[in-house]
Amino acid sequence: MKVKVSALILSVAVFVFLLTAQVFAVTGDVIVTQSGQSVPDATVIIETAGGESIGETRTDSEGRATLNLPEGAISKPEVVKVTGADGNTISYKWPVKVSNETGALKIDSGALSLISMDLDGGLSIFDKDVVSVMAKAALPINIGDNASVGTGARVKQKMINQVGGILGGALGGFSKGMFGGGGGDDSETKKPKLSKDPISDNFKRVFTDPGTGTKISVGGQMTPKGLHVSTTIIDCPDKGTFQTVYLMDDKGNKAGPVRYDIYDLYREWTLTVSWTYTRWSGGKQIEHNKGGWSDSGRDILGTFDVPKENDGIWKQMGFSNAVAGIKGLGTLFPVTPKLLQHQRMHLVVHVTKPAQQAVNTTGYVMSMPPMSGGGLHLLKAY
Repeated sequence: MKVKVSALILSVAVFVFLLTAQVFAVTGDVIVTQSGQSVPDATVIIETAGGESIGETRTDSEGRATLNLPEGAISKPEVVKVTGADGNTISYKWPVKVSNETGALKIDSGALSLISMDLDGGLSIFDKDVVSVMAKAALPINIGDNASVGTGARVKQKMINQVGGILGGALGGFSKGMFGGGGGDDSETKKPKLSKDPISDNFKRVFTDPGTGTKISVGGQMTPKGLHVSTTIIDCPDKGTFQTVYLMDDKGNKAGPVRYDIYDLYREWTLTVSWTYTRWSGGKQIEHNKGGWSDSGRDILGTFDVPKENDGIWKQMGFSNAVAGIKGLGTLFPVTPKLLQHQRMHLVVHVTKPAQQAVNTTGYVMSMPPMSGGGLHLLKAY
């Protein structure tokens, strides 16, 4: 009898263990933002069609949390509810398709790794493979040593400009105009033509890198020529500029823009070559590499390329180093509304960190859920 009781206790213990593992078997991360900015102390609840809660969590000071969901075939999740610290609740429809056979969603360890949502609109759910792709895209890009492309190069360039200005004056302006105009960093004669940013700040979301404090605002809109993205560096301790901006799909295939527009410059900026030698001039394409490029060798959006790691946007646009220069940038991607309505894409932006001895970048990855009926939303993804 004692043996039977012991066996019964052991069986109950195993059952409880398996039940616990079944109920809390899938763990994922949650990011909650509002217009891109982190939302702390928000409560996130996943509910079924019948209003049953199958998962609940609360965000920390950075707007992040861990969420546990049951593994296996469960009642279909219908709603994701987010309640902010102010008590206001926003509801989202669960975007994952259910099984055609049972009407239930099978959640397993590979189906959920990250949920990102913004209180001003948009929700995306990522599995571990997509999160891995985004993490790789966010890795710093190695640009070069400080003396060549960073703040050290900046100091040398300013000294050359000063000496050139003195010699130019002494020689009656003989050297003026050899490289598109003389003068110092603030010389209007050298300043490239700026375009007007078509996207209002009200339609942009702000994303902050907690490690560096670098803050950018990003917005996008569809135009007859494709997706137009506007990015502004709001705050960057080292006056970093743009290294690269590109689109990427869930598998990591990349495609760069076919046009750059400059909307804003730092007060201090340096040009060492004529603007007639840039890849883009006056809105007209003067150089273009055919064939496209992607990690897998497949071109997803057309025949246009992502700038190589050592050939940043600042270099393509005629600047001699990765300090200051462009502060507001427009990029055009020749994608169709149909593509964005049916396929999730990610926008990747890298801003330089020029004060480091080995200059690299701060990476931002922003997910764009399908636009069907909801417009263009940019979500903090990594």
